Amino acid sequence: MGYGAYLHWVSVLELYQQPAQFCAGIIEDSPYLRKLRRRTPFVGILTEQERQQALQQDAMGDLEQVLVDF
Repeated sequence: MGYGAYLHWVSVLELYQQPAQFCAGIIEDSPYLRKLRRRTPFVGILTEQERQQALQQDAMGDLEQVLVDF
């Protein structure tokens, strides 16, 4: 992970107490953010089949269900 990517993720993680801004930083649909999400340390934890199955089963639920108050 490059220094720029590191700075982005650290900046986003610092927003955890501001759910709207935190989510905006995580789910932003830009080429740069799509690239960063593909290069996180968590890439490869699921096989492609497992990932597709989770997406098809709506495993993540709604965004409101994912947010947790800290």
